[in-house]
Amino acid sequence: MIRQRFMPIALLLGLLLGQGGRSAEPDSSDRARIARLIGQLGNDDFKVREAAGKELEKIGVPALKPLEEALKSTDAEVRRRAEDLLDKIGSHDPAFKQALLERKQMAQIASLIAQLDNAQFALRESASQGLVNIGVPALVALKKTAADPAAPLEVRTRVRNLITRIEKGQQK
Repeated sequence: MIRQRFMPIALLLGLLLGQGGRSAEPDSSDRARIARLIGQLGNDDFKVREAAGKELEKIGVPALKPLEEALKSTDAEVRRRAEDLLDKIGSHDPAFKQALLERKQMAQIASLIAQLDNAQFALRESASQGLVNIGVPALVALKKTAADPAAPLEVRTRVRNLITRIEKGQQK
């Protein structure tokens, strides 16, 4: 009785949140369909790739977790299309959108830290400035690198200097 009374409210909330009343967890038939569609994102035929993307976008929230897994694909086209779909579908879910932004920022931080060992001075300086611009969110990764004995001494020294610059900038 109580369940029946609240069902219209649950459906309405689902529609308002852009989920169309669907659960975030796909059932077994949806999982198989989603997996098939994700596989088609790397198809040689452009029309097949586009159609698969549109179908996954229609599926919406239940496709989010499988699309995140697709980011690990060895196929660059699958990864790119999965990222695009995560942006589109996830933009309707503030928590997911925030997590996606944080993941992208962490990837950017890791990439910049890797450039600190580049032979070209200009690239090292550019990476350093990028990390300073990111600021506090970069501190955790920088501190891990500074403490990593496997990191080259020059990189650990640069990283310690960056930590100091970021922490001083935070105090202003």
